[in-house]
This record gives sequence, structure tokens and C-alpha cells, in this order.
Amino acid sequence: MTLVAEKTWEMTQVTVWGDVGGADTENRHLLFGIKQALISGTVPWVVKSSCDAVTVPTAPLVIDDVTLTNPCVVRTTTNHNQVTGDRIRIENVVGTTELNDLTYTVTLVDATHVSLDGIDATTGYTAYGSGGDFYFQDNIDKWTMWSDLTWNYSGSNHSWIVMEAPGMNGGTFQVLINCNNRSDYTESCTIYVSASGMFFGGSLTARPTAPDEVLVVNGNWGCYSDGQSSKTAMVCKTSDGECTRVYLSYARTSYGCWMFETPKNPIANWTNPWMVMFNPQAVAPTTARMFTDWAFHVQGSSVDPTEAGTARATGLIVITDQVSHSTVTVDGREYDDNYLATPLGLDYNSSSDNRRLGTFYDFWAVSTSFQDWQYLEGSGGPWKMIKVGGGFAQPGDGTPWGRW
Repeated sequence: MTLVAEKTWEMTQVTVWGDVGGADTENRHLLFGIKQALISGTVPWVVKSSCDAVTVPTAPLVIDDVTLTNPCVVRTTTNHNQVTGDRIRIENVVGTTELNDLTYTVTLVDATHVSLDGIDATTGYTAYGSGGDFYFQDNIDKWTMWSDLTWNYSGSNHSWIVMEAPGMNGGTFQVLINCNNRSDYTESCTIYVSASGMFFGGSLTARPTAPDEVLVVNGNWGCYSDGQSSKTAMVCKTSDGECTRVYLSYARTSYGCWMFETPKNPIANWTNPWMVMFNPQAVAPTTARMFTDWAFHVQGSSVDPTEAGTARATGLIVITDQVSHSTVTVDGREYDDNYLATPLGLDYNSSSDNRRLGTFYDFWAVSTSFQDWQYLEGSGGPWKMIKVGGGFAQPGDGTPWGRW
């Protein structure tokens, strides 16, 4: 059987040995390694802002003038270091209050002036009075080595990082990892996403925030550490940046997966679609566990003109492209054996509405007649398709990176 990969995948394996210095050190090594893999490759993720729990994050600049032109021009008291296309947030302006608490894409004018794209301030805007905070993302990576990661509770100094996936949502999709919790054997995180790339602010003791932020992980991020066994993360990214998957394994058994995806063939009227899936496991895994008990989010501006706001779903619903055959279950140990490999998609999870949202790229359900670790013949690039635990196949590079 030949499976055709539609996209070209880049894969980086991160391995942390169990004798590197205990559970706390293991977690810092592994998360730092994942971050390094994400910001590498053909289409690297971009660090937009970060905190190492020691260096004071960049404070907002001071605004000292607003010109009511088309487009509106903002002046700062010091060099703003922005370039055309950067995003900023404005707060606390006196007078031209219409600009407050909003995010803007800017065009460079000079070292202390930017214009706000799409903002015609010639009508409907109040004259500038005084003051204003000019929040920006400094693009500085303070996670330069694993020891820069510090876990602590919110309110105390701790590390955080904001990264942008340039191939998702028009290049504005951001992920915030906040190292703000601790528990036995795991340094827990909160992980948020902002589809519009609006994480601003942040300090030594508090994370940045975004008005459209979505919490996708609150606690265990998929790292179980005991100071003994090796831990592996396989970071898989498509060369166009549209899909990123991180598979985590402990003692050669899977215990977590992250997926940041642009769906294929999204439903009509679902604008700016994205999907995020997390499957962390908080205890030592005894069996391969990859696609059960998901923290699952689907979001765009709307999947239907009659629905207000955004659409989300909780729980992974996997269905086949063969509409004449039954839907497989979330942990589906056996799929329709009439099809040795079936592309997977997503179904809207609602008691009153059951529709197809879209499909995954290069993600198959396969018959359990295939063995774990078995490679299927690949096509469309140098990738073979690896059989994963529970009956899933995805691009692999031929190396045994965990027992999925």
C-alpha cells in the first residue's frame, strides 16, 4: 500500500536522558529543546517576546503625540524600533481615547513615528491630549539556554515565551507558553493561543495577555519526569508552516501530543480557520496513549453565517472521507477494514448540528492489522508513513521515535 504525503515535513528529534540532573532539569531541557526545534527549519517559528525570570521585560514606550491624519500617525518619546508590518497595542491615551485598548499593524515613518494601517483619523477621533502607552513585541529571545527556564507560581518570577507560527492564520498565529505552576514530577504550564497575534505586556511575575486568547493547556503540558528514564520529543513541521506537531514519549511510550493545524478543505464561511489539539498525560504512561482525552479547540471567525462569534469543539471526533461508512470513535482501536488507510477529518460536535469542518493533512486511520512501528510505503517525498498506536499513520523519517 502506498500513502501520498501532500506536504513536505521537517522533523527534529529532541532527546533528554534520565541522568541529566533530576525531574526539574529534565523538564527544562525538554521544553527548551522543543522551542529550539520550533524556531529552526525552512519556515521557523519566530520568538516575539520572552522572559527568563531574571531580565526585566521591555516596558511600553511613552506616546507624546497623535496626528489625526489618514492614516493616523503616532509619535513616541524614544526610538520604537518597529518595522513595517509589526503589530502594536495602544493604551491610556488622554484625548484620542478612540485608539485605546486596540491592536494595530504599523507602517514605519521614522525612528519615533509610525502610522496605523487602515485608521483614518480625520473624522470621528478626538484631538490628542497627553500620554499613552505604546506596547510592542521586542522580538528578543531570552531563552538562550535551558537554564533560562524557571518555573514558579504567577505572582513570583517565572519564565514565559511568545512564539509565532508564520504559516498559520496569515502569519499572525501566536502561542504563549507560561511556566507558572509546579507539581510533583512535572513543571506545569498554561499555554494560550492568539490567532491575531495580540500578546502584549508581561513582566517578571505575569504573562502577556491578548484580547482573543484561548487557553488550551492548564496544568500538565505532556511532560512526565522521574529523573531516570529518557524523554523524547519529535517536532514535525510542514515546510509551508501550516502544520506543526510535537510528539512526546517517555521510556519509549507516548504520553503526549501537541498539534497546531491549518485544516484542509475547511467548511464554507469558516474564515481564518485553525485547529489546536493537546493530549498531555500527567502520570507515567503504561500504554501508548495519543488520541484520547483531548484538549481540543477549533476556531475561526464563524463556521456559519447564522452563528455568532467563534466555533469551538471539545473532544476529538474523527470521521472518514468515505461517507457511506460509519464514523470511528475517539479512541477507535479498529477502523473500517474495508479501507486499510483512511484520511481523517473533524466533525462539528453539537447535539443539534453535526457537520464536517475540514480534514487533516497527512493523517490517516489505519487498520489494526498493521503492527506498531510498522512503516508503510511512502510517496510524494522522502517520507514514509509510520503506524502509530491506536491505528494512526503520519509522516515519519524512518527512525523509531517513540512507540505511538
